[in-house]
Amino acid sequence: MARQARTRSRRREAALAVVLLAGAAAAAATLSRPADAAFPGGNGRIAFQSERDGNAEIYAMDADGANPSRLTNDSAADTAPAWSADGASIAFQSARDGNQEIYVMDGAGNGEARRTTDAASDSDPAWSADGSKIAFISTRDAAAGEVYVMNRDGSNVTRLTSDAASDQAPAWSPDGSKIAFASTRDGNLEIYVMKPDGTGVVRLTNSAGADTAPSWSPNGSRLAFVSTRDGNDEVYAMDADGTDETRLTSNAAFDDDPAWSPDGKRIAFASTRDGNYEIYTMDPDGSNVTRVTTSSGVDRNPDWQAVGQAPATSIPIAAVTLPNRLLVANVEFVPSVLSSRDAFTARVVVHDANGLPVDGALVFIRGVPERRVDPLAEKATNAQGIAEFSVQPTALLPLHDGGRLTFFVRARKPGEQVFGGVSGSRLVSLALTAPG
Repeated sequence: MARQARTRSRRREAALAVVLLAGAAAAAATLSRPADAAFPGGNGRIAFQSERDGNAEIYAMDADGANPSRLTNDSAADTAPAWSADGASIAFQSARDGNQEIYVMDGAGNGEARRTTDAASDSDPAWSADGSKIAFISTRDAAAGEVYVMNRDGSNVTRLTSDAASDQAPAWSPDGSKIAFASTRDGNLEIYVMKPDGTGVVRLTNSAGADTAPSWSPNGSRLAFVSTRDGNDEVYAMDADGTDETRLTSNAAFDDDPAWSPDGKRIAFASTRDGNYEIYTMDPDGSNVTRVTTSSGVDRNPDWQAVGQAPATSIPIAAVTLPNRLLVANVEFVPSVLSSRDAFTARVVVHDANGLPVDGALVFIRGVPERRVDPLAEKATNAQGIAEFSVQPTALLPLHDGGRLTFFVRARKPGEQVFGGVSGSRLVSLALTAPG
């Protein structure tokens, strides 16, 4: 379901649509929204959407609400911010180019890049734990919406669900082994989990109300979610297998959009308890509620940045031995289309054959032919399996529409031969266009 700026009138329209789809007798149901995974680490800034300056834009603030800063500025609605596990990037959705599409930018709002291009609606972005993929909802093959996954640069789009009902709000588990989502496939809106390839679907909730917006705790043991089972939208939590359901909020107003803190000690959420939607935080048992935003516009969809700690799923390069191998899983260029000879960034993600990010792999990147960019020194991947390069084109790089700048990228184990052992490589290219 496409998401625009969250006015209460739109919210109730979307809620009614869910009720009609589900055939439920409830008078209201929860709006589809992106879910979240709290990746482990220290508590950084909270990204959220706000209408305080007119239309919906992405903002970030300190955990106590201090130092808010506007990250996007567009006449269309920019919504649904989602931090990557390394706390460096934010995925979001925007209708700035006509319909709802997925975009990515850095944590300061720079380097905005469009990642989906489809006539249908693409929404609800959710990062994988290693930062190499983004799950999202699209209506490209079904009007009700299905779960898809793509590489972080927008390539290799793969459909994960195929159901006549509405699938929404995907959330990748912190260890990367599961994707939680909401679906009306069994009648009304309920929470499910599946493997990252779309198999092994398991239903977790079973209530007469609508259950949606699953949000993983940073250790992956609990899921917060929103339910209308007791009348209106409230925040609940349950174990990752669907047991031990607990109601966390109890208010006549709407409580929505739960998002765990990276240290697991707080949950951010949005509530209308003081009038319009504002952002609040609470302890995981629902106590110690604190309001952190105060604006005349709607503030919703908080997502907490993880800082200072790598995902627990990385593997050290020393542990990668045959028959396991290194894979150049993804190469992202910023900007994604080159229109000048200014320096640009190449971000290389290295996995092992099991899909785990590799810490300490040596990455080499070379232009083909070599003289089109300055030589680059080999770099080691960090704990997220990432190596970043600043690439400087030379005067020999031709800039023309339809051209491509090609790179050979290789990852190897220190001490092994260039093409021997567990090494892996691939060719990638960057589109060129003449300066306008």
